Amino acid sequence: MIRSLAFAAVLLASPAYAAPAVWKVDSAKSKISFSGTAPEGAFTGTFGKWTANIKFSPNELPASSAAVTITLDSARLPDPVGTASLKEDDWFKIKMFPNATYTTSSIKSLGGNKYEATGTLKIRDKTVPAKLPFTLTIAGKTATMNGSVLIDRFAFDVGKPIGEDIVSKNIRVDIAVVATTP
Repeated sequence: MIRSLAFAAVLLASPAYAAPAVWKVDSAKSKISFSGTAPEGAFTGTFGKWTANIKFSPNELPASSAAVTITLDSARLPDPVGTASLKEDDWFKIKMFPNATYTTSSIKSLGGNKYEATGTLKIRDKTVPAKLPFTLTIAGKTATMNGSVLIDRFAFDVGKPIGEDIVSKNIRVDIAVVATTP
């Protein structure tokens, strides 16, 4: 019996059974941006404040996860009027819903350095299933992740009174993250 317990302890402590690494985002090198079109032409904005809790190992995908919280008040467009409008009730309604969240339920390999996270995106009071394809390169203790996804803003009632002919219904979100692990 003692041998069986010792063997189980060795197996659980081995790298094949190790928990995924915890990654710390380097905010200065990471960015979440969004883009679409309006009558004036294409626009690109950024979210200046967000946090991510990331546990990831390519060898432990079932135990890997990510939870991202975006402070919607940090959204910026090149135009100050556009930036101000994002805070209003027709758009993010930040007084009532200050944050957006993305939480993974699973991450799978697509081969090579390509992955897909499946989870939910919550904006305002709407939670919608969302898949995020991304690439990931790990070099030593530094990981670089890049991903893009199209978001249907109408699914979240964001800017819904504004028709697609004014602002594009689908907004592209680009994520570029550099993170380190101890």
